[in-house]
Amino acid sequence: MPGRKLLIIDDNEPVCRAVGRIIKTHEVITALTGEVALEALTSGDVGMVLVDNELGDYPTRWSSGIALSMEILARYPQLDGRVYLFTGRLASSFAESAPGLPVVEKPILDTAKFRAFVADTLGD
Repeated sequence: MPGRKLLIIDDNEPVCRAVGRIIKTHEVITALTGEVALEALTSGDVGMVLVDNELGDYPTRWSSGIALSMEILARYPQLDGRVYLFTGRLASSFAESAPGLPVVEKPILDTAKFRAFVADTLGD
């Protein structure tokens, strides 16, 4: 069973902090790299993941948020439907490259709606 924490994976630390400030009802974990994120997931406490589409993990294999998302789902199938690409690009631009992978667009403009979305995903 998935945990109750939100994991934000983004190489832009201010983005991680900003999203963390929006969420008041759940613990937020942040990771600036794919490697740190995969380590954080080993605790089993994570129930939702936002993955920046373009991570700065160059030249590692986790520079692509799509590749990292697929790796997370392969390792943690219980997170299916709870891993989201987190991007400033339009969701429709990922239809071919990441079929079935849901997208959360940034910036987050409606914070109340985003809080409700997180609470619903984490089972509140």
